[in-house]
Amino acid sequence: MSSIKKRITLKVINYDYSNYDKIFIFGFGVSGRTIFHILENQNMKIDGFIDNDKNFMNSEYFKKRIINPEYLTLINVKRHNVLVIISQTEKSISKAMTKQLIEHGLKKKNIKIMNIS
Repeated sequence: MSSIKKRITLKVINYDYSNYDKIFIFGFGVSGRTIFHILENQNMKIDGFIDNDKNFMNSEYFKKRIINPEYLTLINVKRHNVLVIISQTEKSISKAMTKQLIEHGLKKKNIKIMNIS
């Protein structure tokens, strides 16, 4: 198992995901895809990825769509209990991502930051 996967695995599997209707991973980079596979191996249902890179928009990865953060307003995050896992190695970027998610209706309690650095 790679060292990045070991560090992420402990953070990822020790979190309670049972209270959420929908789970998204913000960041389609290596760490986001790693979190996805760890959760899939734990039989967790991931609804998709969120990314700001327009090159990924509406692409799929293992049958999960990659969407723009603006999509969150369409799924009515106030009605659904949505969790967004931010997978980012830079804390300054994860702060900006958190701010962006809050602007689209998420509450801080619905955002889980998993910095791997």
